[in-house]
Amino acid sequence: MLVSAYDGGAAFSGFPGMNVDRELKGVDPGPSGINGFVTSRKNIPTPVKLSGDYSISGTQLTANVNGQFFINNPNTNFKLAVVVTEDGVKGTAAGYAQKNYYAGAGNGAMGGFENLPETVPAAQMIYDPVGRALLSGYQGQDGSVPAELLLFYYQLLIQLYNSSKLCCRQHPCCCSFN
Repeated sequence: MLVSAYDGGAAFSGFPGMNVDRELKGVDPGPSGINGFVTSRKNIPTPVKLSGDYSISGTQLTANVNGQFFINNPNTNFKLAVVVTEDGVKGTAAGYAQKNYYAGAGNGAMGGFENLPETVPAAQMIYDPVGRALLSGYQGQDGSVPAELLLFYYQLLIQLYNSSKLCCRQHPCCCSFN
């Protein structure tokens, strides 16, 4: 299930790990801290309205991404990142088992995982959403955002995924101010 470009860009030092808006990196995703990180970012005005659609024909996914910007700052390097995800991923092979940082409640409560073993059997895990493709690099694609209007087009050859559960997500948080 690993997307190497996403894993490398996230640069987690261990798991569980979390990045918020690709700006706050390596923060603790535990229940005591996650709300503060998300709340601190959700009140920052988003300079763009993103929309898009996708279609699947056979093994070809086509995504159209649109962005309308509310500011014009030629000195800012905005970048767009698009992630193709799949919901409901499950399997019985060992690679689908989940290491459980919260086993035994030694690291606090986590939605019932504190009551599960150190390795949760694959048959008990269903993963939502699972990143299947990163169409533009972890920090977004250079040159993908012009000054005012954006229309970007991607194509991806899908292979072993359940195409009925794929989704192409464009995240405003993926617009980088770097």
